[in-house]
Amino acid sequence: MPSPTAISIAALLTSIAGLALSSYIVWRDRARVLARSYAMSHEESGEYSSVLVKIANAGRRPVTLVYLWGIYEDQSRGGRRLADGGKKLEEGEMHETQFGKFDGMMVNGDDMSDLVDLFLEDSAGRRYKIKHARKNVAAVRKSQHPFGMRTHG
Repeated sequence: MPSPTAISIAALLTSIAGLALSSYIVWRDRARVLARSYAMSHEESGEYSSVLVKIANAGRRPVTLVYLWGIYEDQSRGGRRLADGGKKLEEGEMHETQFGKFDGMMVNGDDMSDLVDLFLEDSAGRRYKIKHARKNVAAVRKSQHPFGMRTHG
């Protein structure tokens, strides 16, 4: 017959293994939003004319994205709704949104503060960083794309 100490150690190892497995399953069974931005160049001017944001749900649960937020030079925030009621992304689903150099997203407030960074917000209030947003927004803002020429499709 095994000793009580051996039985206790076996029970402890079994419970630790169960906790580890449960933690892994819970971690994997969630919504994970992956977002990346791109500076898009215009086919006629050759200058950067718009920012494209590609969003994917790489998790197992659906997520409803509500806002694309911008952070501006004066530390204010402004944004736009992705769709009425939000944009629902199921597992593996993707969404794209784009705004141009002269669109309202690029400036905020009466003092016309320039856009610096972007992030997404879902219906639960969680925020998701958009990869390379600072770099691409700066590239579009500094471009010499002429006013009056269409920026994106």
